[in-house]
Amino acid sequence: MLTEFMESAAEENQFLEAESARQKIDSLKETLNSQKASELKGKHNNEQEDIEKAHEEEINQFETFWNEKMGEFSEESRQMVEEMNERQREEMSLYRQELEGGLPAKAKDSNRLLDMKSQREQLSRQKAYIDAHLVHQEIEKMEQMEQEAFE
Repeated sequence: MLTEFMESAAEENQFLEAESARQKIDSLKETLNSQKASELKGKHNNEQEDIEKAHEEEINQFETFWNEKMGEFSEESRQMVEEMNERQREEMSLYRQELEGGLPAKAKDSNRLLDMKSQREQLSRQKAYIDAHLVHQEIEKMEQMEQEAFE
């Protein structure tokens, strides 16, 4: 409407009024552009705030998720360590039983003791019973000493 007035004023040689209308149009355009820029800036700020809030919310969700996963991982790790320790205790117990079962209850006879037993058998075959008895007593003492040393 103001544009039509400016054009008609220029056609009627009313240049001052046409200039005044043009300045008014320029002023209104500048005001309108300023309002649009202000609205765009406000809209941009709102969108930026929304994005920052969404980002912050996403970070919080991730941290919550991460903390839950780390808690689960820590619990699973603790359970696995407990299970491993229990399994190792059981294996150690079985291994000890195996070792204890594999050990002889009596130590091997020493060479001297074996010689004495052989001597006792010879004396017995020769019917030297008193000498065989004396050797037998020595054998018993020696066996007792060796058994105590073994234990």
